[in-house]
Amino acid sequence: MNTTRSFSELQRFRRYVGKLNDRHTLHRGLSQVIDDGNLHGPEGLERIMTADPDALLAVVKGAYSLLHRLTDAPDFLKVRTRERIDPDSHVLLSASGNIGAFGLDGIWKSLSEAVAEHDHLVQLKRALMKVAANTGGQLRTNDIVGLAQALKLYQLPLPSTLEDARTLLQRLEIPLPLPSGPGPYWRALTSVGAQPSAWTLSPFEREQILAISTEFMADRTGTLFGYLCQPLLDGKSAADVRAEADYLMMRLLASPTAQQLGQTLADALHWHGVHAADSSESGSRNALIFAALILSLDPQCDAQRTGINYLDWHADYYWGESVSWVRNHIETALGGAGEPLAALATHLILSEKSPHMLVRDIPDETPYLSSHTWVLFWPTAWMSPRRHGIPRTPPSNIRKWPSAFICWGASTARRRYRHPPALDAFRLGSLRTWGLAGRPRIDRGEHRCADPSVRQRLARGD
Repeated sequence: MNTTRSFSELQRFRRYVGKLNDRHTLHRGLSQVIDDGNLHGPEGLERIMTADPDALLAVVKGAYSLLHRLTDAPDFLKVRTRERIDPDSHVLLSASGNIGAFGLDGIWKSLSEAVAEHDHLVQLKRALMKVAANTGGQLRTNDIVGLAQALKLYQLPLPSTLEDARTLLQRLEIPLPLPSGPGPYWRALTSVGAQPSAWTLSPFEREQILAISTEFMADRTGTLFGYLCQPLLDGKSAADVRAEADYLMMRLLASPTAQQLGQTLADALHWHGVHAADSSESGSRNALIFAALILSLDPQCDAQRTGINYLDWHADYYWGESVSWVRNHIETALGGAGEPLAALATHLILSEKSPHMLVRDIPDETPYLSSHTWVLFWPTAWMSPRRHGIPRTPPSNIRKWPSAFICWGASTARRRYRHPPALDAFRLGSLRTWGLAGRPRIDRGEHRCADPSVRQRLARGD
């Protein structure tokens, strides 16, 4: 089981590094296109690039291999000989049906008409055209990937003007976060309305976790959270912990002590949440470990949507203050402002309750819970790869994108939407999210929203 998990983690990191390499190659190729000032032809978006073998190339190789069903057919080999095609040349098939290769004179030749003379080759080509459409529009008999093809495979829009190309170049500069392995930390404690009730720990099961945690700490000093986390924090400042929080949580899960606690919890509760299909049971065990850590910080963690240990960070006292000032108060409630252990506990709590507060480098002059603060967070969670080429990340990873990048992403989304309904949807989405953040104030009837759908959603809390 450990070998399988280690191999899975290795593959995950290799794919992540491969994506970073591909994004760097795309950025370099697009920069050259912009410098040349031409989007079309072999010197434009049709130029070739070197794809990473663990990322983009791994995606296209399987589809590319299917093209050999056509190119290895005896009739196609006769076509190559008759049309004087270079034996070393690759064959290219596009989703539109064009097929060609380089001749002995080094000039590109179309083979579409020659292939059309053979009915079974035409049938093979039609089937492969559908495969090509799902592979960025092209199939090749070698490992080459075109720049435009790579942009399509990464679900990035093809620029039609040099200005669009410059905007896309900026988008490729956005850091690509590494997704956390076990998923959201609060999975076992998520409210029943968001997932099947059987996937959420019941009040009785939570009491069992607290009792087992107390027994686990019987001969040890300190709190459960401090006992499991402190060995990882030696020599680190609070700033270091905030920057490495997700990585530290993964290291905590891998520690023998945490796994011992997880096994004890799993044996006692026999609980399987969303990870029920995980034959190794590691997903459910890890979810129980995180649940024990969160409950050790606040046994009534879900009683207050915007608070911990009786501190409500959406109260009037904090309205308009800076995010860093509010976060310091939360750290104080969890052990002491500026303390590494409190910084890690704050990250764990805010990853579910107020993930927008984990965004890096929000300026102190930005008022906490202002509409601008929420516009910082909303586009990050709202954008999808299908729309903007920006990967969707779990709440705990929001912090990996600095405030400046998120602001730029929000402004880009507004510029790209030319139709008022889409722009209105973006604005209403931000308004709904901001309104839900300040729902204790809204419940007192202080909002003046004219849109009935927004008022209804705010009243329901969805």
